[in-house]
Amino acid sequence: MKIVNITKVALLAIASLMLMPVQADYPDKPIGVMVAYGPGGATDFQARIAT
Repeated sequence: MKIVNITKVALLAIASLMLMPVQADYPDKPIGVMVAYGPGGATDFQARIAT
């Protein structure tokens, strides 16, 4: 039973490595963020940190 579990884990690890090259480079353009509050506030500060 232990060998079966080890085999399953090994196959899942190999399968996850095979999926990595399939992922596309996303996003390929810059993401724009519009903050609906005025400049200098806490929301503006957090938006600037996040972007």
